Amino acid sequence: MEPSLEKRPVQSAEFCNQEGENDITKWHRQFCLLAYKLEQHFHGVDEADKLCQRAQKELQTLELKMREKCEIIEQNAARKRELISALIEVKKKLRMELGNAARALEEMISDEAQNALSYEASAWICCCIKTGCVVVLNIVAVYALFRITQLFL
Repeated sequence: MEPSLEKRPVQSAEFCNQEGENDITKWHRQFCLLAYKLEQHFHGVDEADKLCQRAQKELQTLELKMREKCEIIEQNAARKRELISALIEVKKKLRMELGNAARALEEMISDEAQNALSYEASAWICCCIKTGCVVVLNIVAVYALFRITQLFL
């Protein structure tokens, strides 16, 4: 069929009158052309309907998958919340136990042990002072020897 017939069907009826063609043949040909175009149109509509049904099925499957994923995410979030709250409780208990243990340790150390610790610190300070005095006396002795040898030279 010519493309001009499909584009302009009204004009095609005027220009396609062949010589010797009667009106019945012309109307029959136009009717067949119209039936052919309707068949093509409905075939296209059927294809579009099939595509819509396929898209609807895919949409339903995607929706089910999304719901399943949402449920899984919600379950995971609930589990994470439970784990985090359990960890927080364990940390609180551990802090309380460490505080109690530190208090008990402080109570266990007696005054004598604390005195021994202070004596140890004072002994260390005395040792440092003695070492410093020895160093100073050595420096004074070296300086004195230096001055004495200067006199003889």
